[in-house]
Amino acid sequence: MNEIDIQEALSDLSLGGLLFFPQTTSTNDIAIEWALKGAPEFSLVYAEEQTRGRGRSSRSWVTNPGTGLAFSVNLHPTVGEEKHLQRFTALGALAVSEAVEALGLLPKIKWPNDILLNGRKFCGILAESGWQDDHALYVVLGIGVNVSPGSVPVDEALNYPATCLEAEIHTSCSRLSLLHEILKYLIKWRPLLSEDVFLGAWEKRLALLGEKVSLRGGTEGETIGWVQGLDPDGSLRLSSL
Repeated sequence: MNEIDIQEALSDLSLGGLLFFPQTTSTNDIAIEWALKGAPEFSLVYAEEQTRGRGRSSRSWVTNPGTGLAFSVNLHPTVGEEKHLQRFTALGALAVSEAVEALGLLPKIKWPNDILLNGRKFCGILAESGWQDDHALYVVLGIGVNVSPGSVPVDEALNYPATCLEAEIHTSCSRLSLLHEILKYLIKWRPLLSEDVFLGAWEKRLALLGEKVSLRGGTEGETIGWVQGLDPDGSLRLSSL
């Protein structure tokens, strides 16, 4: 894939702009720099190879050349959306999930930012926001997708079992078409971000429903419970029963 291919494939989606890199460290870092300089709404940073992509808790996400998708989208939150910034991660998850469902697969969203196929991770999402006083200036939505087998890390580098789309559909997958579909579904779900239907679609695809999990972080330390669904604020609802 090159810049011209992407521009032509996405010409119907009204991108705010495009920065293409054969190789870069982190598309999110570049998108944040661009946002601070006034990046247009729905502008895209795409890299064929990403060497130091970031996930949650400082975990790395490496994209080998020509094997997956590594991109970030600049979004300008509305006043109404500022109340639901935690849902922007789910916005990416829903867009990827619906694009993959069109391939005949059944992805599950592992709260808050991973997407699984048959219990294995193939996609990670990182949403990062910037503020001025009490107003959100931007949300950068970074998405990484394992498409072909060369995108799957070696076992020693994994903290969770991994897979790729082509291993699950048993045939080749056009990365360019997949990129188009993910962005198309981002556009579809964005106006519904604050609606109950958005939360319902997210909850419907939630992984580990009814299973026992352990959550770490925050002021409460480790929390153990059984996954029951989502609270209205998008946090995971657990039961201790």
